[in-house]
Amino acid sequence: MSISRRHFLYSLGLSCLTYTFPAFAAWLKPAFEAKDVESVQQQLFSQHIAQESNAIQILVNEQVENGRLVPVTVQTDLKNVQSICFIAEKNPTPLVAQFTLSPRMLAYVSARIKMAKSSHLWVYVQTDNQLFFAKKWVEITVGGCSNS
Repeated sequence: MSISRRHFLYSLGLSCLTYTFPAFAAWLKPAFEAKDVESVQQQLFSQHIAQESNAIQILVNEQVENGRLVPVTVQTDLKNVQSICFIAEKNPTPLVAQFTLSPRMLAYVSARIKMAKSSHLWVYVQTDNQLFFAKKWVEITVGGCSNS
């Protein structure tokens, strides 16, 4: 039986994804299972004490009609940013996203997130040796994380 090159490469790629994806998914599992901001911070950044910073700019509407689609942009002038993390305080799963950045990347992240209720949106920025945070209140008219 002869196998085509295309079929071989397809099978190889599929098997690589099948075996590596669970490893990536398990990486942040404890942080995604946390139920409050402090627990998420402890899971992700246990070795750092966070300091509030005015250098983190959170661009999000203060009042959002639908929590299912909340556009958020974060940028900072902090140097050597390694990661940017979004936490929605009153979501069933507060950790919304974590972005790992290369030192050569601009510290700018834009995403659309879900928010269940009106709450603070916390943004943590980790540099090579410090942890900073900023938060902004977002008023949600219709929640985005409910089952209804």
